[in-house]
Amino acid sequence: MTKITEQRRTSILTVVVTLLYFLTLGLVLYELDRQHFTGEKERIIREHFREIFALPDTLGELAGDVLFAPSEAVRQRAAERLRKEMEAIVRGPSSIFSFRLEDANRNVVMGLQVTDPEKPKRLNTWRNSLFLRNFERITDLGVKRERGAASAGRLVARYTTPTNYPPIEQLTRLYWGIVGVLVVVWLVVYYFLYRYVLRAMHTVTTHLQESKEGTPRLILRPYGGLETAYNEMAMRALLQRLNEILGRLLQADEQREEGGQRRVLEDTLTVMLQAFGLERVELALVANDGASWSLIEQVGIPDVSSPRQDAAVLRDGEHPKKGFTADSKTGDFIYWAPVEGMQLVIRGRLQASVPAVGLRFQGVEQSCEV
Repeated sequence: MTKITEQRRTSILTVVVTLLYFLTLGLVLYELDRQHFTGEKERIIREHFREIFALPDTLGELAGDVLFAPSEAVRQRAAERLRKEMEAIVRGPSSIFSFRLEDANRNVVMGLQVTDPEKPKRLNTWRNSLFLRNFERITDLGVKRERGAASAGRLVARYTTPTNYPPIEQLTRLYWGIVGVLVVVWLVVYYFLYRYVLRAMHTVTTHLQESKEGTPRLILRPYGGLETAYNEMAMRALLQRLNEILGRLLQADEQREEGGQRRVLEDTLTVMLQAFGLERVELALVANDGASWSLIEQVGIPDVSSPRQDAAVLRDGEHPKKGFTADSKTGDFIYWAPVEGMQLVIRGRLQASVPAVGLRFQGVEQSCEV
């Protein structure tokens, strides 16, 4: 239960850090859209308003006729003409989606208000917008009886992003490029953050937890300093454990117990087999009486006792060579060392399906030196 809890804590930490990291990216993109892109788009519209909207010059005159008509009949005719102009603008390709005439108290005059609430959704596209599709602004035109007089009313228009306007589409492409660069940079940084920090923390935590319950395991493909440092620590722990097991050979009780030495050696080889991903490993002690070599002791994991294997060990002893020799292609290794007039031979083979051949050979060699 503790093991599951520790792994879950590490996984939760990874998820939380990942969410916060990409939330930061989301906030950066939001501010890029809201402050920079929207501000630039608004500036372009403001500077080129007449070119973009091309509103008819008769709007102001018609609004004046409605507000200052000498009779109700004239007022009605002017209101009808103004309504048609408003509908033509709002229903047309212009990005104006609402038009109304207000009096001095900001009340709508004679119901002169035309609105298309769905127009902003249709016009705000990937070609003229980024992520926020709620761009809208208000513009108005004061209606006066004569120059210098106070406004008796005003024409109020609400507009969204214009379509098919090259400067805005060019600006949008520029900012989509900036978005792409930011996303790529964020992903690259996250890749290294995950590979060398987050995943390393999870891997090291998992290996540390497992080491409490058994033989420490090496990280076969370490990335970065954290996993490499763990491997160094795990290697020292493995060698310490081998020392402790071999130390039992010196204990009197272990020596007197029948088969005690063999069990200690089997325990030692089992630790090596599990720790370094070995297919097999065997230890033999051979001696030379001056005429020939003879096998004194042989222990293997899995068990080795066939005459053919014994003969192979003796052949190794016939050409004693102190030190460790390994073949990275086959995964075979042999270690020779003189021991009190005899020859110690440790030989075995790595599992081909397990990676990190060099690291495992290093661990086996250090274990043999113990």
